[in-house]
This record gives sequence, structure tokens and C-alpha cells, in this order.
Amino acid sequence: NTLMGIVAGLNMSSVLRLKFTMTVLSDVQVQQMEELLDLMGPFQRYKKYKEHIAQATLPAIPYLGAYLGDLTFIEDGNPDVSEGKIYFGKRLKVSAVIETIAKFQQSSYDFESEEPLFSYLNELPGLDDDTLFQLSLIREPRDSEITDIL
Repeated sequence: NTLMGIVAGLNMSSVLRLKFTMTVLSDVQVQQMEELLDLMGPFQRYKKYKEHIAQATLPAIPYLGAYLGDLTFIEDGNPDVSEGKIYFGKRLKVSAVIETIAKFQQSSYDFESEEPLFSYLNELPGLDDDTLFQLSLIREPRDSEITDIL
């Protein structure tokens, strides 16, 4: 979920419009960002992400949106009844998705909170989209040139 939050943040209009600011990133940083965006892309129902997290050492927290999409796809794309009988194939598919999610619940994180980091993170203010966009305009005003920014 955290990774998807980072990817969603990178895809916000207030960040995407910062073309000049992005030029100060190193080639390695740009490549890493592109790899994250590719990994978390919704293509083929998050296929790359699911393959990656299947190899993860537990504990891990999956992005549930990828699996909720699978459940919706199974529900909408398969009949409840086939030839007058309950279609168990649908139930087996749902069960497989739930089993995958349940695998992540079998282990827990064993760590304690560290101060002052814990308090700092808990007290971080959230900013709405309009505020973030206004901040991006301060960083890179419309019609500005790269020499105005960097």
C-alpha cells in the first residue's frame, strides 16, 4: 500500500507538471522511478506487481486493490449457476484470491516504534490537491523557463 501511495503521489498533476524540477534527478533516480511506475502499473490486472510480491519474504503488506480487482473480475465474469447447478469454478477462483491475501496475514512485523520518528510521521500534515498544485506553481510558475527555476 505504501508503494502504491508513492506511485500515486508521483502521478499527481502537481508533481507531473514539474518538468524542469525533474531534470535535476540523476539517471539512476529516473530509472528507479520508472521501474516503480512500471511495477505498480495496472496493466494485465497488476501482473508484474503480483509476480514480484509472490516472491517477497514475509511479512509483507500487499496492495489490496490488485486483488479486489481480481475478485470483481471473477464475480462479474462468471455465472453463479451453470446448467442449473452451482458453478463451483467461480467459487474456486474466489477462494484462490482470498488464499493469496490470507498468506500475507500469517506473519506479523516484530518491531517497536522509534522516537522521534514515530511522532514525526504521525504528526505530518496532509495537503489537499489544490494546496499541492499551488505549491507546484510556486516551484515552477506557468510559462517559466528552466533558467528561472534552477
